[in-house]
Amino acid sequence: MAYKKYGETFKKIRKQNGFTLLDFSSVGLAKSTLSDFERGSTMISLEKIDLATIDGI
Repeated sequence: MAYKKYGETFKKIRKQNGFTLLDFSSVGLAKSTLSDFERGSTMISLEKIDLATIDGI
């Protein structure tokens, strides 16, 4: 499943940059949603990822 690959890559980059799941709550991503994404259970919108980038995460 492609979702899993995206999630694994996201998790790797997140950890390399020292961010926690809770750091992404400022852009409306719940910890559980992001955890599901990293495990490949769901997909998050690119808009949320863009907002995180703009927010400095």
